Amino acid sequence: MGNLVEEFRDTLQKQFSLRTSAASFDTISVELDGKKLPLNNIAQITFKTPQLIMINLASTPTYVQPVVAALNSSGLNLNPQIEGHVIYLPVPKVSREHRETVSKNAKTALNKFKERIRAVQNGYVKEAKNSVSASEDLIHNVVTKLMQLSDKYGKDLEALLAAKQKDLLGE
Repeated sequence: MGNLVEEFRDTLQKQFSLRTSAASFDTISVELDGKKLPLNNIAQITFKTPQLIMINLASTPTYVQPVVAALNSSGLNLNPQIEGHVIYLPVPKVSREHRETVSKNAKTALNKFKERIRAVQNGYVKEAKNSVSASEDLIHNVVTKLMQLSDKYGKDLEALLAAKQKDLLGE
């Protein structure tokens, strides 16, 4: 659960910023033939101007549509424009609407991480309940402690999100 909190912290730093940076593309995975590959492994990413990013797929032109799909689902609020084997991404201006969109996407990510924490908790609860050698009191105590840990890590996630939203919305 602690690892999930750290992963969420990294996700907030890399994916949910007001300015699109080169590091934003490190986390984008493109699904090709059932495999997920990092975008920066299959394409050349350059900033043509501060307001325009160019993704060159000259060496792999058949990957244009999967890359566009990955960009659209990345949550980076980008509007890909295709020109042959090159994808242009105009960097959105930092408006109130953009800030709110990024904040909303961060909230969605929080919910996904909370679900992952619950899955970890449920896995350990199931394991504890399937233990034959433990008494019912011990199992109850373990389940209670797991729920407390899950709640604690959930609150840690919420605190990270609150700080990020404060930063994003300029409050």
